[in-house]
Amino acid sequence: MRHAPWIPARQPIGSYTVADRRRKPRIYEPFAATVRGVDGRGDPFEVEAVLDNLSAGGLYMWLKQHVEEGRQIFILFRLATRLTPEAKGLRVAAHGRVLRSEPGPDGACGIAVVFERYHHL
Repeated sequence: MRHAPWIPARQPIGSYTVADRRRKPRIYEPFAATVRGVDGRGDPFEVEAVLDNLSAGGLYMWLKQHVEEGRQIFILFRLATRLTPEAKGLRVAAHGRVLRSEPGPDGACGIAVVFERYHHL
């Protein structure tokens, strides 16, 4: 099976490469999002973020807060080509669960979220 040209067939991991096992195609665009959840200390938060990638089943993004695996999270994002407040595009409200939480540089946290439900606004 061939991948679409915008989806890499393999993802580099450290010094080696592994096959991409994702079941749904990914969109690698920086969509702006508002994220609500509970951080690793149990404190509620609402922050602005930018999605790293998106599929029909979930997304990946970086946050300044550490969010533990299994936590519920709410994401409101707009499928627009510009990251400005006046950008037009389809708005999506998604409720999901954190599947993976990875520490990153400067205390950032990369999180993979699986959608449990979403709807277009």
